Amino acid sequence: MAESGRLRGVLGLVADTQYADADDGWSYDKSEKRYFRASVDGTRMLASAWAALPVLVGDDEPETPEAALAPFAVSGRSGDGHATEADDVVFAPQMVVHLGDVVDGRHGTSHLVDAVHVITSELRKAGAPVVCLAGNHEFYHARAEGDAAREVLAGALGWGDATLRGSWSLLPGQLRVICIDTYEISVMGALGGLESEAAAQAAALLAANNPNEIKNSPEGLVGNDARWVAFGGGTSEAQVQWLEAELAAAATAGERAVVCSHVPLHPRGAERPTNVVWNYEAFESVLTTYATAGVLVACFAGHDHTGVFALAESDDDPLPHFVTLPAILTSPPGTTAGALAHIYDDRIELVGFGNCPSARLPFRKR
Repeated sequence: MAESGRLRGVLGLVADTQYADADDGWSYDKSEKRYFRASVDGTRMLASAWAALPVLVGDDEPETPEAALAPFAVSGRSGDGHATEADDVVFAPQMVVHLGDVVDGRHGTSHLVDAVHVITSELRKAGAPVVCLAGNHEFYHARAEGDAAREVLAGALGWGDATLRGSWSLLPGQLRVICIDTYEISVMGALGGLESEAAAQAAALLAANNPNEIKNSPEGLVGNDARWVAFGGGTSEAQVQWLEAELAAAATAGERAVVCSHVPLHPRGAERPTNVVWNYEAFESVLTTYATAGVLVACFAGHDHTGVFALAESDDDPLPHFVTLPAILTSPPGTTAGALAHIYDDRIELVGFGNCPSARLPFRKR
């Protein structure tokens, strides 16, 4: 792939709307104000801004939504936009990834589908397929279903099965988008149900690593050990291997790749150590291998709410760029937060909206 300034595609990113038809509230530790009802207005503001942008049209269009993103597809938009080398031209997204916590966990399961639809119906007004990852608050919503929680959640979010992960060549031969499930091993959303081996493993990990009676509390846990909290989660070794296989496939196809998750995959991606995936060490070698090979460009996440932009400092940095988006939930009424990742041949230009900063994510040479 020739290194140049040509724009190839656009990926929309949004995180932590955590919508609920409820008055404003506070985080567990009372440090963060949350605008539950206003989050739908922030989502509407973001989608409306994106819908008003020109559509990128050129020789290197992404796969059709029907082929690449079923069952997330919606009718595509047409427009007179065109591929350009100008950095200051912003285009509408061709795919949108919601990085999890679409809804708050305070509603019962019977309201889950309706609550998710409030947010996804607004995002789809941007005119692109919308993929929603599952965060801890979706699992709070669905846990009343017991062992059927994941199936209920998969249906509400539009996934085809309960693994809640997927991979798409959004730009064949150029960019692969890989979405993983960071609650496969957790106490509220383990794959296989609340009586599964994964759930038992999660409970054992918390018991071994968090001595507090209330497992949501990191009190007394130092540094990265503070990740061992009940609102966190992790993955199996099989999912780590699946990610490695997807990155290897991207390399074979000559593609760059970005990885999307709810919980950040590395301490670099989180302002607070409570918000790091439990088994980040298992991911580190995979991320390093494919980042240094010039395949893995960035890891995008949510969950941390404040927003983190930890960019690789040079080609000698063994890790990819880490971007954790600020939450719409914590954006005051009348504001929003989100980003459009403009994918060029040699970089990603992340164009921030509202409370989300912009950033340049250079590609490594390969």
